[in-house]
Amino acid sequence: DECYIGGRPRYRGVSKRGRGTREIPVVGAVERGGKVSVRAVDTVSRATVLPFLMERIEEGATVYTDELNIYTALPQHGFQHDAVRHKEEQYVRYTDDGRSIHTNTLEGFWLCPKSAILRIHRGVSRRKLQGYLDEHTFRYNHRNDQGGLFYALLNQAASAPPREQATA
Repeated sequence: DECYIGGRPRYRGVSKRGRGTREIPVVGAVERGGKVSVRAVDTVSRATVLPFLMERIEEGATVYTDELNIYTALPQHGFQHDAVRHKEEQYVRYTDDGRSIHTNTLEGFWLCPKSAILRIHRGVSRRKLQGYLDEHTFRYNHRNDQGGLFYALLNQAASAPPREQATA
């Protein structure tokens, strides 16, 4: 799925959102019951979204998206693909075998960085957005850890390879 992240409109009465605004496009993928991966991109196009998905998703996996036309190329790249039609107010579709097709898991994730940027940071520059997204990705991916986020961060820091010292 994709979303657009930015601050509140600069002028009252301006409520345009998404494409065609100064908001920053972000693409993401989430495994049901698993981890999320997101990236800020320059544009939402096949040239930016498909490489991200091919890097993050196993070939042959089933990918559920909305009806945006850039996703129609997924079967050509070795993915199974199914979509929901948001324009027709379809947000969940059930198949005959009982599977639910939706993008609600990722839509729910978008709420975290968007609300933090609006309420805590009150806006974000394009340069710093990926850092904020990485923070919320880490929080989401470690939400069920036994020791909590603090110990997850400590464990990750302890297991990181040592950095080379810069010489003067």
